[in-house]
Amino acid sequence: MLSDLERLVITEEDRENLLERVGWLEEALYKQGDTGFDMVMKNKIETPLAEIITQEINSRKIIAVIEKINLLLREIKYILMKYKVMRLTIATELPLSIIEDIHRYVYDNVGSGIIFKIDINKDLIAGAVIEYEGKFGDFSKRQKFEKIDWSKL
Repeated sequence: MLSDLERLVITEEDRENLLERVGWLEEALYKQGDTGFDMVMKNKIETPLAEIITQEINSRKIIAVIEKINLLLREIKYILMKYKVMRLTIATELPLSIIEDIHRYVYDNVGSGIIFKIDINKDLIAGAVIEYEGKFGDFSKRQKFEKIDWSKL
């Protein structure tokens, strides 16, 4: 179902990639009809997204009706654009598995429909700065590091 889109979107970059792929499908549908759509689905769309779209087409019993497929693609774009952005500024690149763990934590504790905009700032030393819905939290180690009286060491 379309709710499965959330597992494909963790960052703004993920959202942009999915929007691009939906755009490819819209263009193929517009220029070549359902044949072009099928070709793009088969050759250019990654399996997880293709499966979600195929399941949705099947569950809605859409059979070669260009207008209905186009409405589905617009709905996907609408859902993708509704995601709220949480900005994470971190000191270094993190492995995808850690980003997924953080996203799962945010999903469980803040709510669904949130994606990350990740910035790297090596001046942070460690930790993160988080901005979300006008709120700001500095959980970096930089402040503690700057408070050290280096003359006493």
